Amino acid sequence: VNRAEATVTADGKTKVYGDADPELTATAAGLVNNDAASVLSYTISRTDGENAGDYAITPSGAAVQGNYSVTFENGTLAITPFEIEITANDATKTYGEALSFDGTEFTVTPATLPNGESIATVSIASAEAADAATAAGEYADAIAAGPDVTGIDAANYSITFHPGKLTVAKPGLTVKAKDRTKTYGNTLTFPGLPNEIEVEGVASGERVVRATLSSAKAAAAATAAGEYENEIEVSGAVVSNLVTGATFDAGENYSVAYVKGKLTVGRRALEITAHDQEKTYGEAKSFAGLSCVTLNPATLPNGEAITSIVLPSAKAADPATAAGEYENAVGDGEAAIGGIDTANYAITLVPGKLTVNRAEATVTADGKTKVYG
Repeated sequence: VNRAEATVTADGKTKVYGDADPELTATAAGLVNNDAASVLSYTISRTDGENAGDYAITPSGAAVQGNYSVTFENGTLAITPFEIEITANDATKTYGEALSFDGTEFTVTPATLPNGESIATVSIASAEAADAATAAGEYADAIAAGPDVTGIDAANYSITFHPGKLTVAKPGLTVKAKDRTKTYGNTLTFPGLPNEIEVEGVASGERVVRATLSSAKAAAAATAAGEYENEIEVSGAVVSNLVTGATFDAGENYSVAYVKGKLTVGRRALEITAHDQEKTYGEAKSFAGLSCVTLNPATLPNGEAITSIVLPSAKAADPATAAGEYENAVGDGEAAIGGIDTANYAITLVPGKLTVNRAEATVTADGKTKVYG
């Protein structure tokens, strides 16, 4: 009676990297007469190793056991990679700055890895983050994670990489209208050039090239002489990239604060020259009217005109002023001027000469009478 042929085949098994081995089993085939598998004696082992991959499961025992000739066939233990997700962290940078990554800006799911392992770095990259000129705004999926990973053997992991969002924030930009001065009666214009504004906060490689400025008091007849705080309005700043020459509205990439400037309206120069005058000793005299003076300039702004003027002269008003010539005696104080608001003018009064002529006097001998002798 020949022995029956029996085969013991190791069962295939699967585990995830980092898990404990499953129980190793085998299946016996070829048993007859309702013999149980226990009639065969064998052990099961597997090839050493814990990294992801396939490992042989080997049953072994005697080739002849009782009524059976036994053949042993290997099975396979498949260690599958541990599944993880690596997500690049969302990041924020300021417009005009370049943002770089050191490889630690990521999140791993699940947070705990097998065998106490941990990921040290992941390659993180973003073209938008590296470019200082990336416009302000939000860029979904702009930060890429992977494929390089350190700290673990990536072959033991099934890694899914997810991108992160980049936010480019607007930096503060201050644009101030420079204080300006004009003369009463003149018109002040605003071409909007860079020399009319003061700028703080513009990014390297950029320049504010123009802005819109205005003032309700810039017109010739708009306002009286004086100082007017916060009078010059500024808005609409335009920024230029000094490399490409491209321009854009400052508000697109900057949080712009506009600061008003001060307008100073200076007095207009007006020179009034008093004409030389005469009077006679014993006479009190005053000098009034435009015929007594010469105006420089002769024409005033905004259609204004002097309608009356009275020149002061202490010596002309005093009848006791002795005969003679008195330099600078006509207009020796503040003139009384009508027709204009003198607060808008820086008036220089150039005095004239007063000549006091001698009075004409007649000496007549009185008639007398006497008797002869």
